[in-house]
Amino acid sequence: MERLSNEMVGPDGRPQGAPGTPLFVDLDGTLVRTDLLFETLMSALKRRPWILLALPFWLARGRAYLKRRLAECGPVRVDLLPYDSDVVTLLADERERGRTLVLATAADATLARGVAAHLGLFDGVIASDGVRNLKSDAKLSAIRDWATGPFDYMGNGSEDVAIWMVAQRAIAVRCDDGALRRIAARGTPIQRVGTRPAALATLLRALRPHQWAKNALIFLPLLASHIYTDISLFVRDSITFVAFSLCASSVYVINDLLDLDADRAHPRKRRRPFAAGELPIPVGLAASVVLLAGSAALAWFVGPSVLAVLGIYFALTLSYSLKLKAIVLVDTIVLAGLYTIRVIAGYAATDLIPSFYLLAFALFLFFGLAMLKRFSELVDVRKRSVVSPPGRGYRAEDQEVVGVFGAVTSGLAILVLAFYINTDGVAQLYGHPQRLWGIVPVLLYWVSKVWLIAHRGEMHEDPVVYALTDRESLCVFLLCVAIATFATF
Repeated sequence: MERLSNEMVGPDGRPQGAPGTPLFVDLDGTLVRTDLLFETLMSALKRRPWILLALPFWLARGRAYLKRRLAECGPVRVDLLPYDSDVVTLLADERERGRTLVLATAADATLARGVAAHLGLFDGVIASDGVRNLKSDAKLSAIRDWATGPFDYMGNGSEDVAIWMVAQRAIAVRCDDGALRRIAARGTPIQRVGTRPAALATLLRALRPHQWAKNALIFLPLLASHIYTDISLFVRDSITFVAFSLCASSVYVINDLLDLDADRAHPRKRRRPFAAGELPIPVGLAASVVLLAGSAALAWFVGPSVLAVLGIYFALTLSYSLKLKAIVLVDTIVLAGLYTIRVIAGYAATDLIPSFYLLAFALFLFFGLAMLKRFSELVDVRKRSVVSPPGRGYRAEDQEVVGVFGAVTSGLAILVLAFYINTDGVAQLYGHPQRLWGIVPVLLYWVSKVWLIAHRGEMHEDPVVYALTDRESLCVFLLCVAIATFATF
């Protein structure tokens, strides 16, 4: 990397400023790996979606007013924010040396004071107050009112250049060279802190492409009808698969943006890109819109009926993210419905007549898996001595009854399969339908095994992902396919 200027280095090898020179520290994108304006926006939208209609009127009264209203309507937990550990360590070292530290931010003062109180590192706070938006030149003016002499400034982007131009020393956090060339030419000492993560790879991780395998359910009606040679129907199903995959990724992003606090309180989910601050929230919003538009265009290309099913899927998943996931039992019914809707999309794409038995089997099976997911979460919270999973309506003592509901419903799915084997329609599709009975004990074994694993606390947080990645589960699937093939001929 090009060296832009010399740094001031202390005895310990760390770049340092003079102890008597106050250090002003930016908040958004510097101290925390996120932007509190968008944090409060997502928090407010989750609590009161109608606020979306009020945003233009609040913005018309100025950005400072907008920030104040969002801070009031969408509070965030400052203790869970993705703080930059390198920055916090640097500030702690400076404070230990007797340095005056001031949090200088364009974020609303109520949030800035909460951050300062949580960290306990700052001697003062300069922030937007609902009337004046302290960004760039306005922040510089406020800093000059505070500091009577030279000062150092820590920031992260082009909006900080105006302050760096007059600062004695610049500390740039995850900042590219383009924003620093002007102050480098001026001869201002620059200290670099941190590097930016690979944006494309991080965004791809946020889209969760491994979850697209769930959309293979779209092909189930075609396979269950034994239509293997109609290329046009396979193409229609394939396009529908892509449409649902894009829509699913769009919803995953929205869900992550609405669940930031809950994810950060979770031992594993806190590593998700948006919760960890590895991706800016605006990037997620833009990606979600683009993915959803592409999904709708592909669904319309297949046919209006597919677009209608996709619309129901999106509306249901969005409702789940906003509210339904926190309602006991309703959340699992919705999850089971979302899987079943994928099967319905397969019927819509191919114009085949829906099968009562296939839809009933899917609904019961996936309701059981949804309960298995909740059961596993409750096992985890009991291990951690937590009252309930974040953002859920369940309590730790619900574990046993959730397990009963899930195990019974999983058994009902296998019972529906047994009834299906004895229907007249099966004899038209299979040369030896009685051989299908071999699938029943295989599925009984698998269902019993996954519940046993969940009871031991060894189940993946998503049972469907577990089924797709577990070697034994894949063997069970292949065995079922082999039995069905054996029954066909």
